[in-house]
Amino acid sequence: MYLKSNAKIDACAYYPGIIREVMKVFLESDVGLVQLPCPEFLYLGLDREAIHGENTTIESEDTRVALRMNEEIAQELCHQIVSNIIYQIDEYRKHGFQIVGLVGINCSPTCGVETTWSNDREHLGQGVFIKMINDELVKRQISMKMVGIKAKDSKQAVIAIKEILYS
Repeated sequence: MYLKSNAKIDACAYYPGIIREVMKVFLESDVGLVQLPCPEFLYLGLDREAIHGENTTIESEDTRVALRMNEEIAQELCHQIVSNIIYQIDEYRKHGFQIVGLVGINCSPTCGVETTWSNDREHLGQGVFIKMINDELVKRQISMKMVGIKAKDSKQAVIAIKEILYS
């Protein structure tokens, strides 16, 4: 779950911290949260290794990041993170906790749930990291709801979160 915008590349952060409207729904629902690590941040840093001074757009940067996150080292990092996440899920379930679901950021080349980014456009599909998580959940026969939100559309994000919590 990515609720803190400050893990995103600067130009894509719509909040200085958490998405307040979404966090309010979680607080009112009395659920626990686990903030997933951001693979892009861990592999490329906060600036995603952008070339400063270049005339780039958010779209061209997302495309560049999508290509970088398909590099072998990035893929290995994602697999390590997925192993840690699956371990946490197993531990919580073993001790009687219900895992309500996973929230990702749509349009992200890495963490998109319903939509991702490549070739200078948003399209249907999962980002590389979310796909790895989903593949591992399927392999282990663990059913988990997943929803993608966009921080710039907090009203739709709240609707999506409520669907995952109350359906």
